[in-house]
Amino acid sequence: MPRIIGITGNIACGKTAVGHILLELGAERYIDADAVVHRLYLSGQPTFCQSKWLVVCPEEQEMERLMTRNHLSEEEALSRIGAQPSVAARLALVDEIIDNGGTLEETRRQVAAAFERFIDRFPA
Repeated sequence: MPRIIGITGNIACGKTAVGHILLELGAERYIDADAVVHRLYLSGQPTFCQSKWLVVCPEEQEMERLMTRNHLSEEEALSRIGAQPSVAARLALVDEIIDNGGTLEETRRQVAAAFERFIDRFPA
């Protein structure tokens, strides 16, 4: 059975970038947990992954990424960001927190360290 990491985070925080780094590091599989977030976090539901990771970044960075990626106005981007669930409420529900607010290399180092912990905890 493959070892699976579930990645969640608010819009435009870099979940895809973290997922691609994981694959480069040799992860067998990751899932965008936002697609199945209720099953991952609600008690009594099946777990689809061995570890849940939360990707975070400053709201200003979310805004910039979202406006650029989705060609949104500032008002539209703020509306989408405001509709996102609270990061604080999810902190206790995840196994790793990846701060994607710095450089790609800083994110890569965090992901590599977290992946090493994951491999140690869930050997193949």
